[in-house]
Amino acid sequence: MRRTSLFLMALTLLGLVFTASSQAAERTIYIENLARDAREEHLKFFFSPFGKVLGAYVPLTREEDMNKGYGYIAMEEENANKAVEMLNSRTLLGQPLKMYLFTGDIGDRMKRY
Repeated sequence: MRRTSLFLMALTLLGLVFTASSQAAERTIYIENLARDAREEHLKFFFSPFGKVLGAYVPLTREEDMNKGYGYIAMEEENANKAVEMLNSRTLLGQPLKMYLFTGDIGDRMKRY
């Protein structure tokens, strides 16, 4: 066994290296019916009482610089479930939101915080 692998194994045993199994699962929430002037910052602020927001994405139209009426938020799985349960149908910027746990992949579009 190489010296580097022994070193990493020792750090892992001491809890100093995070493995994939020790990290919390991430879930993406799909939000629809956004007010046209809502941005990523609004979503981050709206969801932050339920835990750390890991990323946000609100697609904008090219012509008018307004959002397309939907967006995404990434949170730890436990916090995402709680946020969807508590915030579904709540109002943000005058619009009642609908939200679902998203099962697809939006790739690199999401801004990570």
